[in-house]
Parts: sequence; structure tokens; C-alpha cells
Amino acid sequence: ASLCTATGDTDSEHAFCVVLDRIATAFAVPAAPRGPGWFDALARTAEMLASQGRFNFLMSDGEHLIAYGHDRLHGRDGAGIAVIATEPLTADPGWLAFEPGELRVYRRGELIAHCFTHPRPAQAAPPADIEHQSARS
Repeated sequence: ASLCTATGDTDSEHAFCVVLDRIATAFAVPAAPRGPGWFDALARTAEMLASQGRFNFLMSDGEHLIAYGHDRLHGRDGAGIAVIATEPLTADPGWLAFEPGELRVYRRGELIAHCFTHPRPAQAAPPADIEHQSARS
């Protein structure tokens, strides 16, 4: 049974349901380690969906802000605040463009982890390994 069922016809709604279902599946496995398991599942799912077309998203679990930039996100963080937008909101040089396929995780406005996925065209063979990089804790 699926955790999420799309009620509309948009690609975004269906993609979000895929994301929620994959994360739920990662947590449903009794022997699955907690901690970074959900992050790996999310990164692999984002990579797979971005291989089908443009895929940018923001989501939160109530503690973390998770942002995936396939082709057009920018972020600015500091002083306990993180702001993510499709384009920089000001001319201030503090805005950093996401690299294509970059997944960032923020907690209390601070970047705590990020990784780079490698979306490929749908017909490409196995998914790429995900390169993890930790930011400050």
C-alpha cells in the first residue's frame, strides 16, 4: 500500500508521492539503520526523478529543511536562518547557486549536510554512487 496517493494530474504531485513512499519504505525495513538511511533514500529518489526531467523541491520533517536543486535553486544561510529560492532575492553576494543535482539539509538555519547526485537520462543503466559531504554540525 502506498503512503501517498496523488489526487491530481500534475507531475509534481506524483513525484512528491514517490518521494514520500521511498522514504517510508526506507524506515519500514526493521533492520535498516536509522540516521542517514532516510537521506540516502531521498538522494537516490531525487536522482531517479531528476533523470526523468526537471526536479527541484523543498520539504521539511519539522526539524530539517531539505532542498534539492536539479536546475535552479539558490540558497543563503547564516545567523540561524536559511532561505532557499529559485533566484537570489537580493543583489547581496551571499547567495549560492545549487550545483545541478545538489541536495542540502539544514537544521536551525545551518547547513548540516549535502550531497551531489548524478541524474542521467531515463535509459541509462545503474544509478550513480552518491557523493556525501558533511557540513558543519
